[in-house]
Amino acid sequence: MKVSRSKTEYMCVNEREGSGTVRLQGEEVKKVQEFKYLGSTVQSNGECGKEVFQRREDGSVNFYRDWAAYHEGFGKITGEHWLGLKRIHALTIQANYELRIDLEDFENSTSFAQYGSFGVGLFSVDPDEDGYPLSIADYSGTAGDSLLKHNGMKFTTKDKDNDHSENNCASFYHGAWWYRNCHMSNLNGQYLRGQHSSYADGIEWSSWTGWQYSLKFTEMKIRPICEENYHFRQYDSS
Repeated sequence: MKVSRSKTEYMCVNEREGSGTVRLQGEEVKKVQEFKYLGSTVQSNGECGKEVFQRREDGSVNFYRDWAAYHEGFGKITGEHWLGLKRIHALTIQANYELRIDLEDFENSTSFAQYGSFGVGLFSVDPDEDGYPLSIADYSGTAGDSLLKHNGMKFTTKDKDNDHSENNCASFYHGAWWYRNCHMSNLNGQYLRGQHSSYADGIEWSSWTGWQYSLKFTEMKIRPICEENYHFRQYDSS
């Protein structure tokens, strides 16, 4: 059952007690609606639906963009897109979230990495000024943990350098990421279609495919961790 998008607030609701744990409000959800954001489903098993905030699949969208673009978001939800740092932050400060990253190579092999805890700018008074630091924990999966190196790092773009490197990692590796002098993963890198001669500047997840293989497909999606008897549903504040 898909949740209606007619209102502008949502929450994770305990049906037994009637208490809410997640609420998305105001301009952030309005912009998500304008972006045609199709997540937030109530699944048949009662689990909270996953929210996709990044997808690469065909190279049709340029991901080598500046801070303003990564702050606001770009692309179309039906294809390649980045939801926007400010909206990822707005989601993850409302409740405990988990992250799943699905990966596929050009030989149609698939793998995944999952993190039991995920957030962006969770402890920031001004997350934009602070660079939207990444918080992750509790890895599991088949792809290897190529995000651990980036835990705690601020986001870096070609025009905003937060990466603890002498060079701007985003400029050097043609992407935008939570770089730490420089990276183990680069999912917003160039769409280079498999094996490439350049070093680590494609869509890389090094623990799975190394430094010179650019992936065919990536999808980063999150969902609130709902306790027993909770599910994600629309909240009408009127």
